[in-house]
Amino acid sequence: MLENSWRFSKLSYGLIWKNKELLIFPLLSGIAEIFILASFIIPFFLTLQGGTGNILASAGFYIVLFIFYFVTNAIVLIFNTGLIACVFKILHGYNPSLGYGLSFAFKRLPQIISWSILSAVISVILNALEKNETISSLVTGILGVTWSAITYFVVPVIVMNGLGPIGAIKRSGETLRSTWGKALIGNFSLKIIGFLLLLPVLILLGIGLFFAINAGSPVGIGVVAGLGVLAFIVDYLLTEAVNSVFKCYLFVYATDREVLDEGYTEAFADAFCPKRR
Repeated sequence: MLENSWRFSKLSYGLIWKNKELLIFPLLSGIAEIFILASFIIPFFLTLQGGTGNILASAGFYIVLFIFYFVTNAIVLIFNTGLIACVFKILHGYNPSLGYGLSFAFKRLPQIISWSILSAVISVILNALEKNETISSLVTGILGVTWSAITYFVVPVIVMNGLGPIGAIKRSGETLRSTWGKALIGNFSLKIIGFLLLLPVLILLGIGLFFAINAGSPVGIGVVAGLGVLAFIVDYLLTEAVNSVFKCYLFVYATDREVLDEGYTEAFADAFCPKRR
């Protein structure tokens, strides 16, 4: 499994390295998320001031929470759809522009909006269940993991097939059921590898911070802190882009039995092996 994860990492990071402009999609998505979060601080504060026991305040909180989830999902999905649309084109030998990805995302706007509504509803329900003392946190955790699993390929389905939310969930679930394997584990492994790539940078920054503090240098502390923030931003952009690329490769192979890089045929075949009955 570790060998396959390393192969998938090289494959996915390699595509990003050759097409660095793809990092603009997660960058724009991250900036948008920051502005959305900032704009909802006051509404959340006002609804929470009413107290958890107040029915009207609780209703207000969940309405604001739904709007927050909906707006966040829609914005993130627009940029993610654009990224995945470009990756699919690249995998099939084309060289798409960023404009192509964004224009494609806006063509899928009806599907994006409908999926964002459904996703926001499910997120609010899961949030409410987590706060319910009569329901075990284990149950809500299982429900959350199950939802994440069956919707794993939803964005590629929206991009490739233009299906609505129900059709996208069904197709995503069918893809996992018909070619069950290590897709989700592989995705998790890529995140671990992304952290391991960041770890040496964090160690060096920690050493630099230690010396800056001992020297009593505010400038040195500020520089190290700035470099730390930059390192986390770069790692976030790479991780988001690489995960999308990985998902595209898996989806293409899972649905079409098509591996564009023949050297990775064995790895993909191992990741998507038929279920044993």
